[in-house]
Amino acid sequence: MESNRNLKISKEDIILSCAEIDKRFDKFFVITSDDEIRQLLNKAKDETDKLRLHFVKKRCYDSITKYSTEELKEIFNKQNQQYRDWCDDVAIFYVYRLFIDKQPIPIIKL
Repeated sequence: MESNRNLKISKEDIILSCAEIDKRFDKFFVITSDDEIRQLLNKAKDETDKLRLHFVKKRCYDSITKYSTEELKEIFNKQNQQYRDWCDDVAIFYVYRLFIDKQPIPIIKL
């Protein structure tokens, strides 16, 4: 999963808005694929311990929101493992939220 900076976006990419997680992140988005979303959905469906799903969703939320927008801009500029982890957490959070809370994944249409 990728995010924002100087990326070429193809028709096959899925772009997730980060604004629904926290209004501070309204200028941030994550680029992922249909395949990655499907893999995460299958993982959620295969999990028999529903409490674990809630725990993972909460852990992702906490991991995403612990940064200020300035810190996040720095992380995006570096595009290191911390950046990739943040993008992964966004996708996991949204998929698990869909599975648990039945809230749609906020996909940006181009």
